[in-house]
Amino acid sequence: MQKLQLSIRKFLILSSLTLLFVVPCNKGYAQSKIQRGWINFKDSIHDFGLVKELGGSVIHEFSFVNSGKSNLTIEKVRASCGCTTPGWTETVVAPGDTGFVQAKFDPNNRPGSFEKMLYVTSNAENHDIILKIRGNVEPRPRTPADDYPMKIGETRFKSRVINMGKVLSNQKVSRTVKVYNTSEQPIIFMENTISPEFISLKVTPDTLLPAETAHLTVEYDAVLRNDLGYSNDQVVIFTSEDSASQKMLSVVATVEEYFPPLTAAQLESAPRMRIEPENYDFGSLSEGEKLKIDVELVNEGKQELEIRKIIPNCNCTGIKIESMTIPVGESGILKVLFSAEDLKGYQYKTITLFTNDPSKPTQVITLKGKVLQN
Repeated sequence: MQKLQLSIRKFLILSSLTLLFVVPCNKGYAQSKIQRGWINFKDSIHDFGLVKELGGSVIHEFSFVNSGKSNLTIEKVRASCGCTTPGWTETVVAPGDTGFVQAKFDPNNRPGSFEKMLYVTSNAENHDIILKIRGNVEPRPRTPADDYPMKIGETRFKSRVINMGKVLSNQKVSRTVKVYNTSEQPIIFMENTISPEFISLKVTPDTLLPAETAHLTVEYDAVLRNDLGYSNDQVVIFTSEDSASQKMLSVVATVEEYFPPLTAAQLESAPRMRIEPENYDFGSLSEGEKLKIDVELVNEGKQELEIRKIIPNCNCTGIKIESMTIPVGESGILKVLFSAEDLKGYQYKTITLFTNDPSKPTQVITLKGKVLQN
């Protein structure tokens, strides 16, 4: 019984000592906390609702009270987007006084829903706070200039470039684009046009009334072109306008060789090219420096590999190969000379190879790196 009483007495003594240490610590923390400023916002999220794109900027002020025991100062407010301009109380806010953080949102060219953050930093106990604005921007009415931004004379186009995309060597493809009459008079499209023989142009209807659209149809005949690779051809259409009656446009396309459908056995016995290295990172070069690279072209197929064409995308890249034919199981060396003359900054160059490999008739070698300015 005596031992039990002693144990109880020891437990009570230890518990009392623990409280002596713990309670002052907690009390000190609480005193420390209430001695600092405390930024207390009335709300941290504001919904602007529907905002008109052409209505100008909208503004909301988040008000707060310093409910702490010391002065507080807002040190900075950072917005998550350049479309939002922050503002704030720049003077000291005493305990019990009020301040604000302002969010000014510009809806111009930002149609649709939005949600932006304001990151508030202060010397208060709760020194980092996130505020949020949101809403939905009603787009401004579209104009012909929006839908047809390229204006040549009084005729508007979506673009000066008509992209035919990838065209197989046995194909004739067409693409139709709209044109718009922005004048107050009818525009007549003439029958005569200027274009390569493998490109034909036609506008229907040939008389375009004010504020109306017509269709420009471009036909591209890859058989007549009889070449592989990327092309950018200038074409001209003529109108009845007094000024800018000649409309010069670009027709771009990439022609790839056509292969008839092959069985699995035919694919297995076909030529197959592997490139080593396919991607080459040269790191950094000084301006004007030249770099030589040997690229190995390996025929891993079961028929002779024929290289139809090799096209660098830059005059800065020279190429040389001894033979455009590679026997089965052998390889050829494509010698590449890259010149950093008149170049600076990050570079990304390509060399496109067209072959009779039916599984990958078009393959690309990439060269990348940085040219350091002298």
